[in-house]
Amino acid sequence: MNSSLSRKNTLNRIATALRESTGIPFADEDGFHSIFTPDQKDLGARFAHEFTIHEGKVFFCSGKKELFNHLKALVELKKWTNISCETTVLLKGFHLERLPFINKGSMCEADAGITDCECLVARTGTVVLTAAQSSGRVLPVRVPVHIVIANVNQLVFDIGQAIDRIKEKFPDRLPSALFFASGPSRTGDIERTLVVGVHGPREVYVFLMNDNDLANERIQ
Repeated sequence: MNSSLSRKNTLNRIATALRESTGIPFADEDGFHSIFTPDQKDLGARFAHEFTIHEGKVFFCSGKKELFNHLKALVELKKWTNISCETTVLLKGFHLERLPFINKGSMCEADAGITDCECLVARTGTVVLTAAQSSGRVLPVRVPVHIVIANVNQLVFDIGQAIDRIKEKFPDRLPSALFFASGPSRTGDIERTLVVGVHGPREVYVFLMNDNDLANERIQ
């Protein structure tokens, strides 16, 4: 009896609610403004903090020469012998083609891969990539270690600003795919145990470079 009465009362309340609909709360709000306050002063520090929380690693470089030396030292430390890079701007502009380990085998056998990116999202520590980049869809997820070379002027506060930048860069037609990577690939599908590197790279490095006077800097 109690169960039947409870059910009847619930149905009556539902029927009453349907007959007497309430107004939309906060009807004057457009719902498109961010609830987070952008802090444009130190986006690099915010990105590094969030990115390292997600097990990514960040190198701050004052210029091309320092970046070149940091990259070379990392490769020697890890004893990598084949690093794939398909981005001409990086190969030529940063003289990566001089390094003895660049493109010394197929991408499928590479120890790591180097790409650029579209932008970096400081609030979430996210690297934004698109299929329109020279590295395409495959390289950033195929290699076991992903190395991203970026500039401080590519930092944005949130995902909304990142999307705006991509729309500005590709006004007529957006790339066929956008990728958002916050650190190494992680999955909890296997017996509810967190596993790193199953569906993408197990390590991700970002070399974040200051853009002061880079055009005139030479790497010896």
